[in-house]
Amino acid sequence: MAGYNAAVTLPGAEDAYQGLADITWPGLDWIVSNIVQPVAIPFTIALITWEIGIAAVVSSKGIPVRIGLLAALVQAIALAPFLGWYELANIPLAIWIWLLLQRNYDRNVLDMIRH
Repeated sequence: MAGYNAAVTLPGAEDAYQGLADITWPGLDWIVSNIVQPVAIPFTIALITWEIGIAAVVSSKGIPVRIGLLAALVQAIALAPFLGWYELANIPLAIWIWLLLQRNYDRNVLDMIRH
């Protein structure tokens, strides 16, 4: 999502968050309109940084991978009220993350690619 947010959301951040407010569950749209949209660009930059951080941690090995996967799972679940029906696409992702949490990670991504 960091790539999408950098290429699509960031250039038109205010409009993107207005569209998000339109599909957010009733009663929570004020969060997007009154808290996120006024700081759309800094919020998007922080979001991109967060997503890159999760990717970096998940690419490592050991306990940090589990922390990164948990952060990704929490993000996927926390987005549900703000994505309306589009959140249904995150259900398989959340299941996949949950399944990945069941594994041990004694090698990082580069080690896995080499082998």
